[in-house]
Amino acid sequence: MIRKSTGKKSTDGNSRKLRAGLAAACCLLTGGLMIAGASAYLTDTAEVTNNFTVGEVTVALKEPDYPGNNSPQVLNQTPGQETPKNPLVENTGKNDAVVFMQVRVPMRELTPIQNGKAAGSKKASEVFTMKLNGDSLQPGSSHFRDSWVLLGKGAVPAADGKSTSYLFGYSRRVKKGEKTDALFDKVQMVNFREEEISTEDPLSINISTFAIQADSILDGETPLSTDGVIGKDTLEKIYEIYALQNDQT
Repeated sequence: MIRKSTGKKSTDGNSRKLRAGLAAACCLLTGGLMIAGASAYLTDTAEVTNNFTVGEVTVALKEPDYPGNNSPQVLNQTPGQETPKNPLVENTGKNDAVVFMQVRVPMRELTPIQNGKAAGSKKASEVFTMKLNGDSLQPGSSHFRDSWVLLGKGAVPAADGKSTSYLFGYSRRVKKGEKTDALFDKVQMVNFREEEISTEDPLSINISTFAIQADSILDGETPLSTDGVIGKDTLEKIYEIYALQNDQT
């Protein structure tokens, strides 16, 4: 009886210990799951790739009304004759541009003529004047559109003698696909004595255009504004930057 009683008590005690151990294990397991659940976050990732491309500054010089070098209007010119010639610049690139135009006019030793008579001594003179529509039919001084700013003028050597070189800057930035105003509308041969220019003398008017990006142009550390009307001082600084980069100093 005593042994039976002792054995029964021992068995009950072991059962109670087993149940307590299982309960504790469950608590530990549940606690472990709770800790793991507390560390689970909603996450995501993303990235941005910025693709840059290089711009392009290209321009085209056009003369829509010029009849062509082999036209009867151009060949065998006579004093006082006018010929349509209206140079302008088109922005054919991708970026806004500031544009310049250089015009070289042939010079010869000529006697000035007024009203059919000599009006002074022979001197180096421009053979053509540049004119706007509406100017007087009489040969006179050259006229240019106000939207072009004269930056410089001077006599320069040329392959066939001397030329007068004019340098202009356009007073507004030229956007992609836009065109400038024509610098002038026509040229007129001046009056001169017949023997002073040979029929074999090639009288060439040379026109060139230059362009530079309109944005992020720096004068030292100072940005040069090209918004609105661009003044002469700013155009001169921009051309100096262009000339330095392109060996035209």
